[in-house]
Parts: sequence; C-alpha cells; structure tokens
Amino acid sequence: MSHTHSTLPSALQAGLTQRRVPTLDGLRALAALAIIFTHMKLLPLWVALNVFFGLSGFLITWLLLQEEGREGRVALKAFYMRRTLRIMPAYYAALAVIVWLFPPNSGPLNAEHIQSVAFYYANYFQAVHGATHGALSPFWSLAAEEQFYLFWPFVFVFARRWRVPLLMGAISLVWWQRWVVCWLEGDLEWAYHAMDCRADHLLVGCLAAIALYRGWVPWLWRLLCERRIMLWVVLSALVGLTLLPLGLGKVYRMGVAFYVEPWLIACLLVQLIALGASGGVSWLEAKPLVWLGQRSYALYLYHVFAMGLVDLAMPQATLWLKALPSVALGVVFAQLSWVLIEAPLHGLRARWRVQTSAS
Repeated sequence: MSHTHSTLPSALQAGLTQRRVPTLDGLRALAALAIIFTHMKLLPLWVALNVFFGLSGFLITWLLLQEEGREGRVALKAFYMRRTLRIMPAYYAALAVIVWLFPPNSGPLNAEHIQSVAFYYANYFQAVHGATHGALSPFWSLAAEEQFYLFWPFVFVFARRWRVPLLMGAISLVWWQRWVVCWLEGDLEWAYHAMDCRADHLLVGCLAAIALYRGWVPWLWRLLCERRIMLWVVLSALVGLTLLPLGLGKVYRMGVAFYVEPWLIACLLVQLIALGASGGVSWLEAKPLVWLGQRSYALYLYHVFAMGLVDLAMPQATLWLKALPSVALGVVFAQLSWVLIEAPLHGLRARWRVQTSAS
C-alpha cells in the first residue's frame, strides 16, 4: 500500500502507506482459526469466511488501484501470472494430497466433486449436490473467488469510468437474486454456495478500496478510525449477526444477515488498518498471529483434512480434545505448503511485479 488521500484520518493514511499490514495478517489468522472451530461445531463463527471474502476484494482492488496510479495502467497478464503462482500450485498440491490419502470418514470421494474442484466450479457443484467429501468441501469458496477474479480485473481496466456504477449495480443484482433464492425458492444451498448469491461479499470490499483511494465520505472514515469505541461497535454488530441464526435459522442468516455483514466487514478492515498504524491493536500484530496469517491460505486448504485424520486417530475423544491436535496438524500441513511451494514461488511472483514496473 502506498497511495493516501489528504482527506483521510492521519492514522488511516499511515496504515495505507505500509507495504504489508500486520494487523490484516493477524485478522487472517483469527478468521482461519474461527473457521476451524466452526467446522468442528465448537463455535458458530460463520462470519469468518465472509471476512476472507471482504479482505480479498479489498486488497486485490487496492493493488490494482496502486498499479494504475504508479504505472498509468494495469498489466493484466502480470496480474494473472501473480495470481496463478500465488493460488494454484498450493491449491492443486492440496487436492492431490487429499485425493491420494483419502480419509474415508470424510465421506465418499466422488469423481464429479473432484472434477469440480480441479476446474474451479465446486461452489456450483455443492450448490446442487452438496459436499460429497468433507475435506474437499472448503474448496467451494476458493472457486467462488477465482470466478470473481476472472472478470473483475477486466472490468477494472476496460470500464474505468464505470467501475463504481457497475459495482453498485452488481451488488443490487446479487441482493435481488439472493432474495429470490432465499425467500421465494427456499434453496439455501444455492444461496450459500453460488457466486450469483455471494458476490456482494467481494464487491463491497472492492467498493471500499475505491472509496478510500478517492478519499470519499471522509466523515465516515473519521468516525470509524478516530473513535476507538467504534471498533467494538462494529465487532459487536458482527458477532450479533452471526449468533442470531442460532435462534432464527439459516433463512435469517442468508436472507437478512448477508445483506449487512459485508459493510460491517469493510468498516472493520478500515479500522484495523488505521489502528494498526497507531498501535491501537498491537496484540493483533503478535508474531505468532502474523506468522499464522501468512499461512492461512494453506491452513484453510487442509483444515478439514486434518480434522478427519485426527478423528481417525482419536475416535472416542470429545470435540474439544480433538481441537488442539486438529489445529496443530493443520498448521503442520500449512507450514509444509509454505516451505515447499509458496515461499519458493515468492521470488518468481516478485519478478512479475518488477516486469510490471519496468514496462
């Protein structure tokens, strides 16, 4: 991050100038852990996945804005090469490991499900058929993200003057589609997995990045970033939205809460960037959390697989007793992925950045 706007609060300006924001790595770590505990049925923290969606949309759009401001254009070939090197090698390695080892307690290994994962349409497969193999189930959200990034960079480049109207229009269409699917058709699997019902979680992150870059609504950023209590207001609202479905059910979650959560998540990201620069959330920058946050992608890839292996090894143990071994084994797989795949490719990704700058 480097561009700032003079109308933004000083702490937020300072946070946006950092090359890497440690507080966001800490947030990634907590979100990954929350997803593990949610899938283990220990804590109902479903909002954690939406945090990843919002963070992804925000950061990718911010990077595109930065490149455009620095170079005068965006090199799409270089963008997709960096994206491919960051996402796909670890992704396909995880798929191969899961298929090869195949813990039977995770469900049948369906060839169609494997194919949907391999070709990034697992979200639509699961929207229609459900997850046939639990360890492959988390891959649906990565399919949704990649589908989004097939078209958003092109819209960003070729519809420069229409970015915001198109984002607002797309958000409105997703809202309408989800309302129809949830309340008229009652297809909650489609509402949860399908890109046409979940894209707003990414789109709002994109919109927030553009609003910050252009210095829009400065009063909102001052309200969020200059009053520490607003962090707890946003967090409380998010927790409330994610806990209410315990009593109100999934229709409320997808048909009501999903409309509000992306905006609160965007506010939270902005707050953490500003508070990180001012030292207001130093605990979120603790080295173990930052370390884990940098490996959160692979941890997400392997966490259900690790849970399945622990369940095989400790079939009689309670869920809470299985929690620590499941997290630990997931972290081991994540570290192996980092050391063997992700870190070695970092230099190659960096060369594509240099080529972009030099072109």
